[in-house]
Amino acid sequence: MHFLSIRMMNYGNALFENTGEIKAFQKVALDYLHKEHKKDGSINPIPFTTFDVGANKGGYAKACLDIVRKTFTLSTSYKWYSFEPSPNTYEKCKDTLKDYPDTHIVQLALSDSIGIARFRVSHADFLGTNGLLTDSEDLHHTETASEIKVPTTTIDQYIKDNNILNINFLKVDAEGFDLNVLKGAKESISEGKIDAIQFE
Repeated sequence: MHFLSIRMMNYGNALFENTGEIKAFQKVALDYLHKEHKKDGSINPIPFTTFDVGANKGGYAKACLDIVRKTFTLSTSYKWYSFEPSPNTYEKCKDTLKDYPDTHIVQLALSDSIGIARFRVSHADFLGTNGLLTDSEDLHHTETASEIKVPTTTIDQYIKDNNILNINFLKVDAEGFDLNVLKGAKESISEGKIDAIQFE
């Protein structure tokens, strides 16, 4: 069963730890822990896997990974994938998460196709408005934003390429392209490979 969450998003709250976004992740993580031990007493060998699509500077990931550190036992494995295509923001995300093991910072845009796409990069303090551009959008280089090209792939293709069996939690914050990301996960969703999805 897939859990689609919109109402648990919490805008306007500067502290990630107090938002509905974090509480949604915490609920899924705790549910995983309750089911971690098999009936025969052995530990589930498949790690708790999270995809953070639109990771930005890594603040959301850090807050969630702090929950993992506090609640997961040493015998419980996890894998975290943060996707951030903007070169500068990607570097900031890497720096934010440098002390967290089993964390993969991926410089790719997830969408509904594989190739190269136009991407808006906001300057200075406008990091939160980075995002893919549609074919019809005409963006000229300005003081606040410029356009670059970024590689794209789909969730379906990425998990095949990296031998990922299951995504326990998928968070999508793709600045208006959330539906495209979910279209790129159509096969994974239909096959029950994604347990929970949170999007704006």
